[in-house]
Amino acid sequence: MAVIDDLSAGRKENLSPNTPLTVKLINEIDKSDIEDFDIIIHCAVRTSTFLSVDYPEEDFQRNAQSTFHLLETLRKHNDNTLIIYISSRSVHGNIPEPEIADENYPTTQTHSTTPTKSTERCSAKPTANSTT
Repeated sequence: MAVIDDLSAGRKENLSPNTPLTVKLINEIDKSDIEDFDIIIHCAVRTSTFLSVDYPEEDFQRNAQSTFHLLETLRKHNDNTLIIYISSRSVHGNIPEPEIADENYPTTQTHSTTPTKSTERCSAKPTANSTT
């Protein structure tokens, strides 16, 4: 096992002392980083809905483009790798103990339907020249 992380949210102290760590952004991963992996567990995305609303371009780059870069690097250099994508708990909301969220657990929209000042500023408003 090895870890590639930019340590923007994680901590080196959370790893066992013997775990190899490469400090790197996902969009900087290259062939040498992934060529020997059989399985990759991908959990390196920003999960803050508030930051995604306030900084959508940065959020898109950190989440979508970085994940795409990882997948493309795997496709080109190690296409037999199994990739497991870890989602956030916000898909399911607050799960009461001792329940476990599996594939059959109901999903809820915890943030996407809550308007904020940022989303209100970005909302499109019809103008006199627009057609509907």
